[in-house]
Amino acid sequence: MSDRIMVEIGKNGEVLKGLFQESELRKEQKIEVLPPSNAIQAVRENGIPSPPGADNVEKAVISSIEIVYLPGKNYLYPMYLTKGVSYSSEKHCNFMKYSPAVRYSNQKLTT
Repeated sequence: MSDRIMVEIGKNGEVLKGLFQESELRKEQKIEVLPPSNAIQAVRENGIPSPPGADNVEKAVISSIEIVYLPGKNYLYPMYLTKGVSYSSEKHCNFMKYSPAVRYSNQKLTT
C-alpha cells in the first residue's frame, strides 16, 4: 500500500481538510507563506540545471510555481515546486526545483 495525501486549501491558503495514510490531519498552527519570488530566488541561488551535453545555461524560463505538501515525520511541509526550461545555444531541458514556502528553523530544504 502506498502513502496517500489529499489536502484541500481554502481561498486564503488555509488548510480546510486533509488526509494522510487514511488518517485525518489536524490543524497544528497558522504560518505565513513566503512570496513566490522566494522560489525564483532559490532557483537562482541553487543553480539551474544545464541541458545534457551543454557547458552552460544561456537562459531559463520558469513556467509555473505551485505550492505542494511533502510528507515529513509528523507534518506536511509546504514547499514551492518551480518548473521551467533551461536553454543553451543548441539544447534545452525541463527542470523542477523545490524550495520552502514557509520559514523553517535551521533546515536546508531546497532540492
